[in-house]
Amino acid sequence: MRAVRLPRSAFQTRKPPRAGRPAWKCAEEYKRWLRKLPCLSCHTEGDRKNPIVAAHVDHAGGKGAGTKVADRHCVPLCDRCHQAQHRDGWPAFEQTLATKDAVALAAAYCAMRGAL
Repeated sequence: MRAVRLPRSAFQTRKPPRAGRPAWKCAEEYKRWLRKLPCLSCHTEGDRKNPIVAAHVDHAGGKGAGTKVADRHCVPLCDRCHQAQHRDGWPAFEQTLATKDAVALAAAYCAMRGAL
């Protein structure tokens, strides 16, 4: 007697479609504004070779597994400093900043721009 073959989908779990980031975490206009500011670390203006990026301060809170923190927890960094931040990690990179507290600086930028 032959075994009954079940359809292939019976053995596969289907992942739900990606929902994206929740709206309360997104602030594209705020990030565009940050990219016009000088780098927080080295104070250089952005250019084509070394643009300013809105770097997310990961330990600011609200970060889940596989997700970013809300955009209100961003600071302006030039691409070189942003790469250094990724290479060294936030705890070491924060020691190079004047206030040594990226979370407070992100909050200050957010307050400067207005409530999000």
